[in-house]
Amino acid sequence: MDIEEIEAYSLRYSDKFRSGVHNNTGKCSAYLSGLFSYGKSNMEDMSEHLPVSQQQLHHFVSVSDWDAKAVMGQVAGEMETTLGKRGGAKGLLLDESGWLKKGKQSVGVARQYLGSVGKTDNGQVVVFGALCQGEHVGLVEAELYLPKAWTGDWQRLRQAGVPRQRWQHQTKPELALGMVERLEGHISYEWIGGDSIYGNSAELRRALDGRGKLFVLDTNAGQELYLQHPAPQVPPSGEGRGRKKSSYVSAAPCTTVLELAQSLPGEAWQRIGYRKGTKGWLERQAAVVEVFLWSAKRPNDAQVEHYRLLLSKQLDGQELKYSLVNDTAHPLPLKTLLYYQMQRYWVERALQESKQQLGMAQYQVRGWKALNHHLALTMMALHYIVEQQLICRKELPLLSAGDVRLLLAQQLARQLSQEHTLKAIAQRHAKRKADIDRYYKE
Repeated sequence: MDIEEIEAYSLRYSDKFRSGVHNNTGKCSAYLSGLFSYGKSNMEDMSEHLPVSQQQLHHFVSVSDWDAKAVMGQVAGEMETTLGKRGGAKGLLLDESGWLKKGKQSVGVARQYLGSVGKTDNGQVVVFGALCQGEHVGLVEAELYLPKAWTGDWQRLRQAGVPRQRWQHQTKPELALGMVERLEGHISYEWIGGDSIYGNSAELRRALDGRGKLFVLDTNAGQELYLQHPAPQVPPSGEGRGRKKSSYVSAAPCTTVLELAQSLPGEAWQRIGYRKGTKGWLERQAAVVEVFLWSAKRPNDAQVEHYRLLLSKQLDGQELKYSLVNDTAHPLPLKTLLYYQMQRYWVERALQESKQQLGMAQYQVRGWKALNHHLALTMMALHYIVEQQLICRKELPLLSAGDVRLLLAQQLARQLSQEHTLKAIAQRHAKRKADIDRYYKE
């Protein structure tokens, strides 16, 4: 693999980077190379390692009128083709990732929970769709989450360039459903996975079930459920003039996921190996129980959901995981379900590598268009890594994202002349001096 391959890879997307009479495929190739270069993956640092200026990169990402969603769509198709060469079941994994961001101007930035830092802080959150097969996974869809502080401020949305169809507030499960719908007919997969943000959404569960999508979605320990059909009904109204009753109730006993897990006898659990690790098979104890979901907190809704609850834990009883599975019509083997549940590990790895190796959160842009452009290009770079891992799997079976970046960064560094480096240093010094002069002038 080399920098020339990055140029050839970019040409596969050449029709997506036409803007009027201009074709920005060369800028795409430069930007991808910059993502693999040494230093931070922001335009100022990248331009010091590339034969293009910071101004050219800024125009390509922030101004140029190419369609980020069209690029993501091609990445999705390319990823399916790449993973299909190896064979095996593929899953669409839903997950969100956040990162710290200062100020108030960057699109979508607000005080919100950021899983990356484990607390509420100022930052941005993006909902991702990832296609996985075994240990290989690539990002194929992305939607920025806009908090109500943004969707309630039309002037702010307009200034950031947010398209009008996104001005209405959408929850993360709603964004995830939109991604599933856009990918429909373009890629194929066997199941949909996601954490409890998505598994706890009755609207998302019902929508996926209605579309015939098999899902293995995590839920939390406090989720209420029934072991028999709750048969919700409106109780008869009493005699007299009183208001006619309209709320549904159930006489069936209700329990929680955790209470059910704690009540299962030892023989209900099976010891199953679900994935090869560096030191042998990784194993967990797993069990599955048929359950019904209906909430008395939604007394106007009589719809009952019929699923199976997948429970798993480490061999020492720690780290319980709970997932709802809609396979009641055609139950899958417990080993298959456990494999699907544990595949979420790989989307977390993909997001981590996109941040650490490709600088997904290191951009220096504020607007909607620029952010989506950067995300699309980062997704291209991640697909390139997965493609190289599969091409080189016989010679380099342990090839990592960090290895690919190291190889490409060293080649890029050798191509730079001393004149280019001195020019980059001069530009950096000029900018620093301008900042100093502006400070003392004020």
